[in-house]
Amino acid sequence: MPKRYYYHFDKTPDLNDIVTVGDYQYQVVSTAPLKGTDAMYPIEETDTTSARKEQHKILRSQTMRWGKKSPGKNIFLVHAKTGFASGKTNQFRKFLQDARTQKKRRKRMVNQENFFNAYYFALKAHGDQKRIGGEKYINHPMRVAKRTEIFFPDNEPLVIAAMLHDVLEDTDVDADWLSDTFGFVVTKYVKYLTNTPKVEGINRQQRFVSDMTHIKSAPKEIESVKLIDRIDNLQDVSLFKRSFLKVYYDESRMMLDMFDRAKPELRDELKAVLDDINYIYKLGEKTV
Repeated sequence: MPKRYYYHFDKTPDLNDIVTVGDYQYQVVSTAPLKGTDAMYPIEETDTTSARKEQHKILRSQTMRWGKKSPGKNIFLVHAKTGFASGKTNQFRKFLQDARTQKKRRKRMVNQENFFNAYYFALKAHGDQKRIGGEKYINHPMRVAKRTEIFFPDNEPLVIAAMLHDVLEDTDVDADWLSDTFGFVVTKYVKYLTNTPKVEGINRQQRFVSDMTHIKSAPKEIESVKLIDRIDNLQDVSLFKRSFLKVYYDESRMMLDMFDRAKPELRDELKAVLDDINYIYKLGEKTV
């Protein structure tokens, strides 16, 4: 019996349309999308000979499972616009390879398939979003997750949450969707890392204090992830308006003072970054 997969289409395909993945072809077998999605349609292989076994292994290894709601034992997802052999996938594989060669890195404990799943979830959720300098947004959570794994290689939910830390705040993903896909613990961590949304009558300073208080009640590892996130955000400081730069700088100093449970290396790094910013932009605070 032919194995069935789900493939992301930009528009509804016609029945029996042919999809090329790598050097092989698959046929659309239904125009009804996978439940819970609006773009994943079932495809089946057009050749079921034993010569295809190796291709099945490749396809399985470079696609992602449908989280906890897997519709079947042999059903996998081929992600979207990238396909499994595209530039973004190659970029992601290079990212994993680079992470393994970090001098500070200990034995990799995070399941690669789960990490791959989280990466593609974040990639699709953030879509075409850009950073302030025009960089693709997905690069930011990738860096945060990469550094989180260096410091916490045996805490998979925390690393997955680092990859997904902005999806509740900046995309249409809600907590129920996140919990159904990645579980309660990951969702709890992401909530701790999510900033309070703008609400009429509550200014930025009040929201920031609320966020800091919330994080102080979280597991101590959350403080480290928040510092990793802040350090990465500060790499774009040259693009900030002067008025916002001072606010962001003051907030970062408060984080440094409050997050005394974070990894000492991260606290030292953030302090050094802030001292450099103060020296360059003359923000009026003496360094110690």
